Amino acid sequence: MKKIFLAISCAAAIFFSGCAKNQALTNFEDTQLNPSALQYTKKTDIIVENEPKIQFFATYLNPVHKDFDKGIESFIIGVYFVNEKEQDFRKYGYQVMLNDDKPLAKPYILDAKSLLVKSLPIKNPWGNYYIFHFPKQDGYTLNLRLVNNKGLEKIVELKNKLEEEKAQNNDARNKQIEVTNDLDTIQLGFQK
Repeated sequence: MKKIFLAISCAAAIFFSGCAKNQALTNFEDTQLNPSALQYTKKTDIIVENEPKIQFFATYLNPVHKDFDKGIESFIIGVYFVNEKEQDFRKYGYQVMLNDDKPLAKPYILDAKSLLVKSLPIKNPWGNYYIFHFPKQDGYTLNLRLVNNKGLEKIVELKNKLEEEKAQNNDARNKQIEVTNDLDTIQLGFQK
């Protein structure tokens, strides 16, 4: 009798364990992004005097969403200004660029209740979210930047310096413009 009970218990355990739900993917059910969205999502905080001031989030949509046009580069971008009533980055004089290219059109503001925002692996419920489309980029490195006018001046200055170095010698031809995160320029790097 014990052998029969043991056999039935083992069979039941095997049967029910085979039907267990995959817990790793439960957060991605009924969403428009696939589970690899986490791999293509980045976040950075700008901290001044040990307090966060700006949070910048981005998800590169081309590799994670089948419906986005492969002829352009598409991102969901979230921006949160800590302890500020207004969350629209444009009202603070910021703009978003990809490898020094401006967006193809005015960004589309997403509703916080939209499926795309809900499916983001990293988000801040108090920030604003936008869809940006940029021209197709050559190469594999994508540098997404949130910059204000001072940041643009710094980037132009660095570009001019790099061009001068290139003109003086050929060793500068493979150099990239290095941008450090501060209140004027915030950068997230992606790989295609």
